[in-house]
Amino acid sequence: MTAKELLRKQIDDVSYQLEKVLEGVSDSDLDFKLAPTVMTAREHVVHLCEVYTAVEEGSRGVEHAWGTYDVADRSWTQLKPLFESLRARAVEIVTSSDDDKSLLSGTGFIVNHDSYHVGQLSSIRIALDSTWDPYCIYAH
Repeated sequence: MTAKELLRKQIDDVSYQLEKVLEGVSDSDLDFKLAPTVMTAREHVVHLCEVYTAVEEGSRGVEHAWGTYDVADRSWTQLKPLFESLRARAVEIVTSSDDDKSLLSGTGFIVNHDSYHVGQLSSIRIALDSTWDPYCIYAH
């Protein structure tokens, strides 16, 4: 297995996890806070949009100005498709190239970073609904 093939497999795995952890989330659930200093699900998704934007910018040699990204319409009907589109573009960028920079960007910004946020989002889902199955994020 090549590094690129491994990256693709890992991205596919975390893609499934993100899909499952966000599946069935309502607009009202998106603003629940586990603690005052912890991001809401909506804030997590906006943050991930910024990360995917940074991947795209980095692919063009532009250094991202962290903390400057914002989304005008944060309603779930607008935010979810934006998230999906930006993520798909970032995945395409890191998986269509064989250079080390792209592979490392895919590992750091997508595989590792998305996995961290899957855990955070899972905690929110569990807190909101004690019947939500945290094992649903794993493909069988």
